[in-house]
Amino acid sequence: MAYLLITRPNHDLATTYLYVWSQEIISLAKAKGIAIIDLEKEKVTRLSLEEYLANKRVGFVFMNGHGSEDRIGGYLDETIIDESTKPELVKSSIIYARSCNAGKKLGVVLVNKGVRAFIGYKTNFSFHFTVGSTTRPKEDRLAAKFLMPSNIVGSTLLKGGTAEEAHQRSKKLMTQNLYSLLSSTDKTFKDAAPAMYYNIMGQVLIGDPTAKI
Repeated sequence: MAYLLITRPNHDLATTYLYVWSQEIISLAKAKGIAIIDLEKEKVTRLSLEEYLANKRVGFVFMNGHGSEDRIGGYLDETIIDESTKPELVKSSIIYARSCNAGKKLGVVLVNKGVRAFIGYKTNFSFHFTVGSTTRPKEDRLAAKFLMPSNIVGSTLLKGGTAEEAHQRSKKLMTQNLYSLLSSTDKTFKDAAPAMYYNIMGQVLIGDPTAKI
């Protein structure tokens, strides 16, 4: 069975939120009997990632971290995957990058190297949080509006869905949440609506829409 490999750095507020919210994906994979490689905290290095990709049959790579159009970072923002990544390390995998801008250029490069499908963002991926909830990211109702739809990409794939289904289900929930934010009487929630809109417009699927883990 192919592995799920998930990267979870947590060296700042944004990556700490993603670290905590990614636990849902790990729990689902365990419930499904899917083998997991959990690269967390300071273990999220290029060396570790490449060693696992070289020695394990990884079907799904779920990446959390800061990014740009030509790279994705790990712990302390070390570049862990970029245009120089060897094709044999990523060939036949599906990648979801919860990172800024990686869908603009890097996703295309990786698909050309043999990645079956890449889901990511051609713009910044951003989320708002509630002041006072930063020590309890999973209880942050505002952050949940953003992170639940992004988790749906992973959960849909783990449940046997296609890349296209994962992409569309995520965008559907983001759209529902956008309307919820716009109609909120809470200014903090209403002010978060533009970020949600840009996440919707920025999320892209590159490669084979029928790809499954």
